[in-house]
Parts: sequence; C-alpha cells; structure tokens
Amino acid sequence: MPCIELWNKESINSTLSQIQYCKDADIFKTRNDLEAVVDSFEKTLDHLGAASRKGTKIYTRRLRCHLSISLQMYINEVVIGSNTILAEVDETKISFIPYNVFSYMITKDVRFNESTFHAFKNLVSRSTLISGTGEKERNKFFRLLKEKVRDLKNSAHVTFPRSLQFSPQDCTFINQGFSVIFNE
Repeated sequence: MPCIELWNKESINSTLSQIQYCKDADIFKTRNDLEAVVDSFEKTLDHLGAASRKGTKIYTRRLRCHLSISLQMYINEVVIGSNTILAEVDETKISFIPYNVFSYMITKDVRFNESTFHAFKNLVSRSTLISGTGEKERNKFFRLLKEKVRDLKNSAHVTFPRSLQFSPQDCTFINQGFSVIFNE
C-alpha cells in the first residue's frame, strides 16, 4: 500500500527516552548491549533515510518478491505527539489511535475519520516533502536525528549489574511518525 508519513525532529524522542530509561534503570547487562541497541536504532534511521531518498518502501531480503511501494515522507516543525495511523481500504477510512502506551484504539467512525484525515492533509500541505526530492532538507533532517542518537550513545558512563536479564534481542523499534496508508 502506498503511504504518506509525516515526521518531525521530535518523532524519535519516545524511543530515545525508552533507551535512556533502560540505561538509567540498569536494565542492560553490559555497555555493549546498550551500544548494540543504539546501533540497531541508527540502522533503522539509515533504512528510513534510504527509503525516503528512493521514495519507496524498502523491504528486507526475507521477502521472495520485489515490491515497489510508494512512500511520501514529509517533515514538519509542528510537534505531532501522536503515532496515529490512518488507512483507507476500499474507500473505508480507519484510524488507529495509540493509548495506554502499547495499545491502539481502532475506529471506522465516518465523522471522526473525515475530521482526522482532513487534519492530516492540512498538516501535509504545510510540510516539506523529503522523499525522492528535497535532498538538502532530507539530509539535514536525518543528520539531526542521528546526532540525537549519538548523543545518547556517548552520554555518561554507567555501570551494569550482572543480575538483570535484558539484551538487544528484546528490543523492537516502531515507526514514531504519523502515517497514513492508502489502498489503491
């Protein structure tokens, strides 16, 4: 499904805060575990940067067929503060609204979705397209995100207790932007 994503420089703060919390709470077994998680997150940003450069979603080698799915990535200075996902499937609009940290409320309510899609389109109209174009803005944006990640990685040294059982394999990163997916 082709999609439009709306990001800003604050989009990754939630993930960075979660990593910082794990670090401060001594949840990582070793500094190497922390660095592996941060390195993995940096690779995620590299992947997003490459996808926005190409203007298509990029899938891993695990898929047996080649898919070329349109990606329109926009940046906006407005702090979105939401990981809302909007979808339009067979002319039915659906909203996925995050609540309780890890849960989503899903609605097909016509009035709510019309209002939400209208607000999203309004934000997009005031945003800068960085996928497939806008090389300077795209590079500047991803450089800023990666600097935030490096700052976390290079922050003060911490000690790691051996008693905790947490490793990088336990981490998953979720797109922190505002997405809308259209079915054509």
